[in-house]
Parts: sequence; structure tokens; C-alpha cells
Amino acid sequence: MKIAKVRLKQLPHRKIKDTQKLYHFICPIDDVEIGDYVLVELKQKKVSSFGVGRVDELEILTLQEMTQLEPRPDQLVFSKINVDNFEKRCDTALLIRRKVMTLYTEYDKKKAKRRANCNFAK
Repeated sequence: MKIAKVRLKQLPHRKIKDTQKLYHFICPIDDVEIGDYVLVELKQKKVSSFGVGRVDELEILTLQEMTQLEPRPDQLVFSKINVDNFEKRCDTALLIRRKVMTLYTEYDKKKAKRRANCNFAK
């Protein structure tokens, strides 16, 4: 069975560091390679969700070898993210969010100014 060792991307604005912990995921997808970004299943106590990570190592292990890993891999790689440069995509998304937040701030200031002008008119 193929096992992907993945470093998870914590936040869009943080780069993945080589010192981050490697997590083991069962990888049923044939075309995943080292350096690819993947969508993975995350189970933390009672909560299950998805996460994004970068594949740093791939291994083919037998069931007996998998039972020796701690913790045993029981979470899956769901899909490969087909983006040429995922880090650049994250940077672009952050720029868009900053622009939208600036627009919201400007709108709120104009709205507050209109309210202040209306209150003085009374």
C-alpha cells in the first residue's frame, strides 16, 4: 500500500517549513508524486475535516510494515491538487482578500460619515 508522508499547510500566509512534522496518509491515488499538494482527511479527537499538505516522501509498505508505524495511518489522501504553483495561488488569494477588506473598510467609513451627517441635520 502506498503511504504519503505529508507536511500540512497551517495557514494560507505561512510557508511549509522542512522542520514541520511529517504525517502519514494512505494514498490510493496513483499519480501523486513528491512535491505535489494534496487534499487530506484530518481527524482530531471528535472532529473530522480536510486539510492541504505537500507530499515530501512516498513509500510502498506491506500491511505488516504499516502496523509498525506510530501512529498507524488511517487517514486518506483524497485528491491531488492540480495547480502548478500552489504557494503562488495562496499569495494571490491573500491579495484579493486584502483588497476586499480595504473596500469593506472604506464602505463602513462612508456609511458612518453619512450617519453622522444625518444626526447633525436633526
